[in-house]
Amino acid sequence: MSNRPLAERCGTSCGTVSKKLRPNEHATLIATAAAVELKRHQAFASCGQSVEAAERLVNALRNHLVEPEREGGIAPLRQWVQHHLSQS
Repeated sequence: MSNRPLAERCGTSCGTVSKKLRPNEHATLIATAAAVELKRHQAFASCGQSVEAAERLVNALRNHLVEPEREGGIAPLRQWVQHHLSQS
């Protein structure tokens, strides 16, 4: 959906939708939080030993959320948003 149909469905303005839906920013926040949790596990411990390793982990997690690589052509974050909107 584009901003206009989303705004109409949510009863708000296009500008509000535009401000709220920033998938790359949200994906980065989610990826950063996930990386913090993952580095506590032995398999990911090395990711917390350097800034570069931590950045690579966050970038890989963010890319997984926003890129449709192996998710049937639809990025996971987009699928979750669509699912949530269909429940509203």
